[in-house]
Amino acid sequence: MEIVERLKDFTFGAMVLRLALAMLCGGAIGYGRSKKERPAGMRTYMLVCLGAASAVLVLMAETLFNALGRKIRHTPDYSLEIFYNEKDCLDEVLRYCKDSRMAIVNLKIHTLDGKGPSLYVADVKVRGNTRPDPLTEHISHMTGVVSVAAL
Repeated sequence: MEIVERLKDFTFGAMVLRLALAMLCGGAIGYGRSKKERPAGMRTYMLVCLGAASAVLVLMAETLFNALGRKIRHTPDYSLEIFYNEKDCLDEVLRYCKDSRMAIVNLKIHTLDGKGPSLYVADVKVRGNTRPDPLTEHISHMTGVVSVAAL
């Protein structure tokens, strides 16, 4: 049972053992076919099983490296608090974030009702390569934005 548990690991030894087992199984099937004098024999089946096992190993390696790549490229999140008084303003902000290749992770919108016209607040959590200072500077110059603060 311990060997089966070791085969589930993604280590060099486990991969070599998997390839060896695939060749052994292919050789056993091919040996039986050779004894019956069938056209595809031991070498053919060993190579076919080795190729199939190698393809599975490539897929496993791709999955592992893809997960590692996502962890390496992780960019930090930062939040923006945007006070605006025009509803179309938020569409412009979101479009700018999309054009700048930023991902909106979280968006909360609420209204501040007080004396005078309505004031909307958007708490935007953004992930991207753009630093918060140039982003807030650009958003603060959009029409309808009252103020922007990076949190």
